[in-house]
This record gives sequence, structure tokens and C-alpha cells, in this order.
Amino acid sequence: MDVARSKSELLQQQVMQAWRERWSDVQWSTEIKKIVPRGMSGDAFSLAEILLNQIFVGPTPNSLILTYLEHAISCQIVSCTAIFNSIITYEDICIQRPYCMKGLLDILFICVSKLGGHTMDEGMYLAKSYLRVVLWLLDSITACVEKIKDTTTKVDVMMTHMLDILIDRFHKMVCMTGVSRLLLFIGKSEDEEAWRTVQEAVMRVKESLTVSEPESGQPTPVFMKKELKEKVLRSMQDVLKIPYIQIPVTQHTNSIVVKGTSCIINMITFLEAAINITNDVQCFVDQILLIEKVQHIQRHTLVKELCHSALLGLVDHIDSVDELKWHAFAFVKLPQIFSCLKSGPSFGRGIKELLRLNTLLDTADSKSKCDCLQHLLSQCVKLDVISEALSNEYIQQRANQRNAVLPSKKESSPLPNATLIQQAETMATSILSEKTFNDPDFSKIQEDLLGVLGHLIAGKSFDLIVAAEAGTGKLKIFTSKLIRFNEWAKNASGEGGKQSQVRALLFDFTFLMLCHIAQMYGVQMVLDKTDSFFESWIVGCLPSANQAKPLESMIKADQNKVELLLMHCATGMEFKTSLVRWHEACACAPQVMEEILNAWLHNTISASDVKKIIDNMKSKLHCLSVCVVAWLCSYLRSLQNSERDKAKQMLLMFMAANTIDSTLVPYDKERNTIKVNVIKKMTRMSMGGLEVNPEFGLKTSSSASAIETLSSIFHGLIQQGFMNKALFTAIEQLQSCLGVEYFCRSVIDEVLKLNSKADLMIAVEIALGMFYINIEQICPILIKKVIPLLISDTNNNKRISGARGHALACIVVWTIASAITYSNNTKDFKIKDERQGRGTKRPRSEFEKEDTGGLKDEGRLLSNSKLRRLLSSPEDDSTPEVTGSQSTGFIVPNVHYLIADPLNRAIATLLQLFSSVIQSGNAGPRSEFINIFFQELLHCNDAVVKHVLQFAAASMVDHLLCVTTSGGSLFFEFVMAVSNLGSSTARNMAIKALCVRKR
Repeated sequence: MDVARSKSELLQQQVMQAWRERWSDVQWSTEIKKIVPRGMSGDAFSLAEILLNQIFVGPTPNSLILTYLEHAISCQIVSCTAIFNSIITYEDICIQRPYCMKGLLDILFICVSKLGGHTMDEGMYLAKSYLRVVLWLLDSITACVEKIKDTTTKVDVMMTHMLDILIDRFHKMVCMTGVSRLLLFIGKSEDEEAWRTVQEAVMRVKESLTVSEPESGQPTPVFMKKELKEKVLRSMQDVLKIPYIQIPVTQHTNSIVVKGTSCIINMITFLEAAINITNDVQCFVDQILLIEKVQHIQRHTLVKELCHSALLGLVDHIDSVDELKWHAFAFVKLPQIFSCLKSGPSFGRGIKELLRLNTLLDTADSKSKCDCLQHLLSQCVKLDVISEALSNEYIQQRANQRNAVLPSKKESSPLPNATLIQQAETMATSILSEKTFNDPDFSKIQEDLLGVLGHLIAGKSFDLIVAAEAGTGKLKIFTSKLIRFNEWAKNASGEGGKQSQVRALLFDFTFLMLCHIAQMYGVQMVLDKTDSFFESWIVGCLPSANQAKPLESMIKADQNKVELLLMHCATGMEFKTSLVRWHEACACAPQVMEEILNAWLHNTISASDVKKIIDNMKSKLHCLSVCVVAWLCSYLRSLQNSERDKAKQMLLMFMAANTIDSTLVPYDKERNTIKVNVIKKMTRMSMGGLEVNPEFGLKTSSSASAIETLSSIFHGLIQQGFMNKALFTAIEQLQSCLGVEYFCRSVIDEVLKLNSKADLMIAVEIALGMFYINIEQICPILIKKVIPLLISDTNNNKRISGARGHALACIVVWTIASAITYSNNTKDFKIKDERQGRGTKRPRSEFEKEDTGGLKDEGRLLSNSKLRRLLSSPEDDSTPEVTGSQSTGFIVPNVHYLIADPLNRAIATLLQLFSSVIQSGNAGPRSEFINIFFQELLHCNDAVVKHVLQFAAASMVDHLLCVTTSGGSLFFEFVMAVSNLGSSTARNMAIKALCVRKR
């Protein structure tokens, strides 16, 4: 301590001597090095504090000693950390000595341009001290503002000028400099409490700008120019944004630039309406926001594209089975999407752009027989998306330019579906809240309940209400109530004749309604995670996704009860409804028909006898016919073509009209209509296989013809720029025909055939849109099987370089980001059952059993043991410094428990391959592809970036940080993303990259 004190005294004396004798900065530096030992910094002897004290002795800075300090900073005789620690001791200097404050700001500006560190410890201290400097600057700003407010006579020109300079320097140093943002980011990650103090200081600045309300009749005092006040507020907002990674916007070639419309927004909007309409609104909104971010789409353009896509789909589906589904999306769900987007003025601007599409609006109005824009905006007004006055303005503008002739109110009978679906939304809400639907004692309300259900299925009411509930996300609530009703009605309770018949009708009603909903909106809509009979039946028996269920999964029945039901059907005896347990009857009915079919096959009974027995069964409950047809579909698939004749005849008998009057007359016509529709769809899905698509000629499951069809569809989408019903059906068929892996590989091959940059970026959107059909299965296959083969084989270098490589990297990153976003939105209800029209899905267990080995690196297989080390040996969190040779563990500790998820395991495997390529040290197309991959990844949202990087090997990240230090445009953003992972290892790597950058 005595040596350090004596050295400090010598330094102070020499500074004074240099000032008296007017030494040059070089001469002073030469003399100073005679006192400071070689290899040591002046920080050990408080040189920075000595110089600052001498610079600010008087009311203005000492310019000569200031040059000495600048020289000391440039020569690294003193560190920025020491200067920062000394500067923050000057409290209220901006008020007492404003000229000296300018000098301090000049010194800070010089330090910011030299920020960095020699060692990781120095870098960490620098980050913490810089956080304190920012706090000091914020307090100085507050002091200036308060001083200006306290001046009651006239505006304090000196203080106003001081504040202006202070804000300019603050914004340039703190908010605009990359290394400054990085230091604050690291400091915030290391010391959350210090960052909260900075946030509180920002709030104090904002509060100081407010003026208390004057007494009544007095004008509000103005103590600061509006421009200066806005500049202060902007700077404060920019400070609060520092913890968030901000990627500079780059110009992307996308389909909007090339074609004037967004292919990807059109495709995912089409898929949302066609197969995901029951999904939560937020799930779709998150996907849209992801696309908006990675493609840098402006919000008003996004609004216009969503409306454009919804109207295209609506026009394409008029008079089709899915017409009501599209009306529900366009006029019920889309306004909710806009409400979640919170677009503000951008929404109105988007509607203005939509009004330019006069031909499309005229077509939609003509086919829907209503003013589509008016129906859309009326819902948006209810949700406060747009004001009523502005809505009326756009509606009037649309009326002035409309060429289509709309029917008058007197002529519009029946009402257009757009009106009916909006009325059904209100009705659906009232039904769910109705006492009849919520009374726990069903025995008291069964007749009222039957009346409500009977009213529901009359005409189009049921389809309208279900479509409206699907659009509002309430369909699952409705189906759960139907399942409870069905479960109650299945058991006999010995009640009287009328009550038992009502119970039978309730079982039949709810069973048929649930089957219809499952076929239209997906099986997941009728799964309530209970042990109900209907859920067991629908999982084990209902055909779906172009295939029937295996016979082994059918519900087994008691043989004695099978014989009893057989006797009733053969003789035409009536059921004693008070004793029948209807779920047992449903389980027995298929086995009864199996007995009949076997007897018919052996010619022991005639065709007329079979028809009579079937007619008797059809006269009971309609749900029995549905259960038998489900079994028949499975049974037919197990037979050879030559053996199917009589089974098919039996199937046709069930589809024919009844020749015997029903024993339960009430609502028989309505129930029969639902039954016929359910049976038709069931047989078409299970027996039709790949339906013939006349437009694309997909008639067989031949891979060769399927690939040709895929190529035709892909290039058709590039030329056309939007999805339609025929293309969507063909893509679904192709995925079912080719399988997930071959479909994925074929789509990538189509993308890599292109050469033009514009065509390639449109192809990226088309590929992603096609992957959205089954994103949760395609993404792991893409990054685990397709991409590794392309990267590992050096023969593919031309295919992964240049514009093709960039397009391929975009596909990979955007697919991963979409899958992660989808997974995050559905993690609370991981029901992976097949959806309506989604193609055959493999169980999740199959993904978990897949071998994680088999990746190639320049012809060599990566050993399973090497991969296991990646997946089971995370880097210890306390490691102070990591180099490329020290570890192959994850940069974030304790993430190996997440590897059980197929998507996470696939990401980890891909990043392990990247690590192997990077550490090979060979620059080329493969390393270029990896760099583009990480650049595109940084354009995604923080949650996606963090999710992917947590599975990166520490050695790979360390190597990437060192390589990108040389001046890559995204260096600071990548380092911030690494630091944002939260582990000390990640922060140490970020500090290390900063130190390497300085050197």
C-alpha cells in the first residue's frame, strides 16, 4: 500500500510538472512509463482519478491535461473501467459546472470508442461499471430537467443547451453504439438489480418532464421546447429497448415485392381456415407475427394480405362442404385475429389497400350475396379494432366503387351465410350459458335438453352454430358438454317408458352430433381427457385420415349381449328402452353384423334376410348403424378385392333409405340426415384411399407419378402465388402418398432446382406453406434427415452455396421457428391425434425410438458415442472460460432433460453436425450455409433464438464468436443472443468475444 501511495504521489507531481512545462502528450507518456512498472496499468496507482481531478480543477476543463488523458486511453495506460468509476463521483456537475460536464461527456465519448477488455474479468468489471455510468447520466439528465423547471422567471438558456448536448451524447453513446448496447446487455444479465435501478432512473426522467396541473383558470406552464422534450422521451424509450435484441432491417426479396401478394400468408391463412379453425387465435397470431418479423412485412400490408387471403378462400369454397367453415373464419375468427394484433392506425391503412382489389371484392360480394367488407368491419367495430366512423367511411367508399349488384333486404331470402354465421355466434354464446346446458342433474332437464338439441339440428342451425363456435374457439366447451350428456344417457336407470325413450334419443343425438363434429373439425375436438365411452369408441373405431382403424382396436362386447341384440334384429322385436345400456348396444352391433356377414358368406341366409335384419337395426337408434359401418370399413380393408362383394353390399344397405319405420319417431328425419352424412364421409375417407384429382391426375400411389405431380403443383404455386381448394387437396394427397420424409425431401429438391433469386425466395415461402400442413412432424424430419444429407455430402456443395444456400437456410430456420412457435402454443394440450384431412400421422413414440446416429461428415459416420456425449454431458455452469477444445457440452447446463422431445433432439443433432463442420476448419459452402443459418435465426423472435441456441455446443458457439469478431454485420446481435441464454458460461463467452474484438 505504501508503494502504491508513493507512486500515486509521484504521478500527481509529474502531472503538475507536465502542465507547468507544457509537455506534449508523447513526452508526458514517456515520462509516465518511467514511474509505472512495465506490464502494469496506471489503474493500480489511481492515474485516471489524478488526471480527472486536475482536468476539472477550475470552472472549465484543463485542455492540456485532457490531451494527456486521451493519450493514456489510446495507449491503454488507464482502463475505461477506472475512468468510469472516477466519473460517477462527480455529482451535480451538470448544474454547478456545465462546461466541465461537457468535458466529461467528451471523455466518455472517447472511452466508448475504445470499449473492450484484455481479460474476461476486466470485461465483466467493465460491463458493471458502464451500467453505473449510464445511471449517472440518467441522474444528470433528471437534474438538468429539474433545474430548468425550477427557473420561474425565464428559460434557463445555459441549462437547456446543456440538456440538449447531454441527450445527444447520451443517445449516441448508449443507444446507438453496438458495443455499448452489448455491455449494457451483459451488465443487465449479470446484475438484474442494477438494471432495475436504471429502469427506475428512466422513470424519474419521464416524471420530471411532467408538469403539475395549475390552478383553475391558469395556463399550463411551458418550461421546455416540444422538440427537446420529445428527444428526451425517445432516448428514454431506446434505453428500455436495450435488453431486447434488435436486428437491423435488411431488404428481403419476397413474394410481395415480386408478385404484389404474400404467398406464405395466403397459404397459412388457407390452412388455418381449412384445418386449424378450431385452434386458439393466439396460436395463429404468433405464427403471423413470426412471418411478419422474418420477412420484414409492414403491419398494414399484413392486414391487407390476411383479408385478401380470407376472401380468396371464401370465393373458392362457395357451395362446397366447407363453405360455413370459411364464413366462420372470415367473419368471426379474422376480426379476433385483428383484435389480438393490435394494429392501431395500420388496420385502417390495410383496409384502404384492400379497397383497391375491387374485382375480388365484387366477386366475393356476388357469390356471398352480401357486402363482405361491411360484415367484416362490423365485427371489428364490436372488438374495438376500428372506430365506427372510420368503418362507415370505408363501407361508403366500397359502395361507391362496387360493380356487383347486391340483393335488397326484401329479396335476400334466405339470409346470406355471412349474416347467419354472425347470428349463430350470438346464439352459440347464449346456448353455452343456458341453464339447460349447465344443470348438473340431467334427469330433471332431459326433456328440455332434448328440445334444445332438436332445435339445434333443424335445418342448417347445427352446422352454423358449430362453425361459429369453431371460429370463436368455444367448440371444445360445447363438445365436452355433449360428451357429458352422452355419458349420462348411456346407462339404464329403470325409469318409465317416456323417460327411457328420451334418454335413448339423447344418446343418439349426442353420439351423431359428436361424430359429425369429429369428421368436420378433427378428432381432437371431441377428446375431453375422460374415460367416457364415446372417446374410447372414436379413438378405436372411427375411420379417419384416409384409413380405417385396425380391427384389433374395436371395442369388445359380451357374447351373451351380442346374441340378445342379434335376436332383436332378426325378429324385429322392440327394445325395452328402460333396460338398455346404449353403449353396450353400440359395442354389440358390429359383432352382430359380423355374425350375419359370416352366415351370408356361407350361404346360410339369403340377401333378403340380411336386408331385413339391417332394416330392423336401422329402425332402432341411428348410432348403431354408424358403429356397424365403422367396423365394416375396417373389415373391408382387411379383405382382398375378390372377397369384398358382400361386405360392400351390406355397406350400401346401411346407406340406403329405411324401409321400416323408426321405433323412436321424434326428430327421426334430422337424426337420419346426420347419420347419412357421417356414414358417407366415413366410407369415403376409409375406402377411397387417394381420391382422384382431375386437375392433377393423382390416381395411384406410384412415387414416380407423385413426384411429377408435386413438381407440377410446386411450379403452379410459384406462378399462381396463392393456394386454392384443388391445390390443397392435391398436397394433402401427396403427403399421404409419399410419406412425410419423402414428401419433405421432394419439396427441398424442387426448391434447389431453381436459379433466380426472386424465384428461390418465393419457393421458400411455398415450401414453408406446404410444410405447415404437418409442421410438427415435418420439422424434425427436415433437420434430422434431409438437411444433414445435403450438408455432409461434398457433392452437394453447388446446391447449398450462393442464392440456393441462402434459400435453403431460410427454409430450415423458418420451419424450426414455426415448429417451436406451434409447440409453445400447444404444449398445454399435446393431443397428437390425426386431424381432419391431415394425412397419416405417426405416433410420437416412433420419433422417440428413432436412432440419433447416422450423420455423416465428409463421408465419415459420426459415432453414436460422440452424439451421446453431446446429448448427456452439458457444460458445467461454473466454468469461467470455454475454448473449442475443452468441451462438446451444451452452452446452457441442464437442458438434456429437454432432449426427449423429438423437435429438441433434432435441433441438437443438427447443431452437433454444424459444430463438426465448423471445427474442421475448412471454409466453403458448408460453413457459408451455417453462417447464413445463424444470421437468419437472429431475425426470429427472442423465444425462438433462445430455444435453438440452448442446444448449441459450447465449443461451436465459442468458435463462431471468434470468427464473427472480424466485423460481421450481426456480431453484436449474435453475442447478445448468446448472453441472453442466461448461463454464466454464455455470459463469459460474450465477454470473451468482446475482449477478442478489442485485440
